[in-house]
Order: sequence, then C-alpha cells, then structure tokens
Amino acid sequence: MRDVAAAARDRIAQARDDAADARDRAADERERRAAEAGESDDLSAGLRALRVAAASRRRQSAVERLAAAADRAAAAAEREAAAADRFSAGLDELTGVFRRGTGEMSVIGEIDRSRRSGRTMVLAIIDVDGLKAVNDSEGHASGDALLRDAAAAIVSTMRSYDITLRWGGDEFVCALSETTLGVAADRISTIRAVLETRRAGASITAGLAELADGDSFGSLLARADDALYAAKRDRETRPRPDL
Repeated sequence: MRDVAAAARDRIAQARDDAADARDRAADERERRAAEAGESDDLSAGLRALRVAAASRRRQSAVERLAAAADRAAAAAEREAAAADRFSAGLDELTGVFRRGTGEMSVIGEIDRSRRSGRTMVLAIIDVDGLKAVNDSEGHASGDALLRDAAAAIVSTMRSYDITLRWGGDEFVCALSETTLGVAADRISTIRAVLETRRAGASITAGLAELADGDSFGSLLARADDALYAAKRDRETRPRPDL
C-alpha cells in the first residue's frame, strides 16, 4: 500500500511538472514574440531566469523520483523473493507438499476455522502401500518416484484449498474442509485410481476421521490413525481373489 501511494504521488508530481513545463513553453513563446516586436525588457529576462532555475529543480526532482521508484521496485522484488523462500522452506523437497511442521500448523488453523464456522472437516491419513518393499527390491530412487506419484495423485484430486502434508516416510495427512466422511471416502477412491494410472500396481490405504466437538489436532489425528490401521487389518484378513 505504501508503494501504491508513493507511485500515485509520483504521478501527481509528474503531472504538476508537465503543466509547469507547458506554462514555461507558453511564456517562452510570448517572450520570443515580444522580442521580435522589440518589446523585451529586463523583467522578462529575470522571469526567464527564474523559469530556467525552476525547470532545473523539476528535472532534478524527476530524477530523484525515478531513483526512489527503482528502489521501491527492488524492495518489492526482494519481498516477493523472501515470501517465496519462506513458502518453499515449508515444503517437502521430495514431494512438494507441506512438511510436517508447516502442514500441522495449517491443519490446526483449518480446524479452528471449521469450528468457528460450524462446518464439517475430515482428516485423512494416507499410507503408501509397500514402500519398503519397493525400496528393498527396486532401490530408493524407485521408492522416491512412488512417493512423488502418490503425492501427485493426492494433490491432483484435492481442491486448491485442501491441505496436504507429508507426515512420515510413507504417510500423508490431508485436511478436507466442508466435507463429509462419504465424500472423503469417494475422494480416496479417486486418488487410488489416479495413482494406478501413474504407476501400475501402486496402491494406498487410508484412515478417515470427521472433526467432532472438543477435538484437538491430536485427538482427530489419533482417530484417523486408528481408522488407518483398521483398514490395514481389513486388507490383510481379506481373502485374496486368487485363492
């Protein structure tokens, strides 16, 4: 806002200087015609000297305004770069989603907003299945690629204002505001489908918990974690189709 105000003042000053220059040119023209008509006098010469001095001061002021504007532009660029650095510093280098600390603060803020507005919110813990096996059999580069694919599948399915963070080695946490458990479950199914198109055979397991009265981030996360392990147990005990 300060930069905008300063730029507006510069435009006003430049318009004022332009008007003064126009008046000087008109005065110069009148004096030229008077000199041609033999009507020039000492007063005219004095006024001309004053105009020249004033014009010189205006030019100097214009130079100073340009320098100040350049300084403001440089400062604005530095602020934008610093903001980008602060934002990037909160992102996981491998997957591009929030890191645990930054993301946790964002989720806590979303919990507070949901509680104030009386709107629903669902927390999801998403586990990338078989990451250790991929690391062991195909190498960590392949495991990293699996994590990037999983993060891309999650982010592409979430809305722009949903929060996704990498919680642990193979786990992601997502905060879905204004969402019910049923809608969130459909979203998880879509993530599975997208991940399968990116990497054949890759899969996820998820646990969901809806924000309840009195929930803290810790209690909500614990319920989502319990749901995740229940889903894992269900998968492990489910009969295989080829048996």
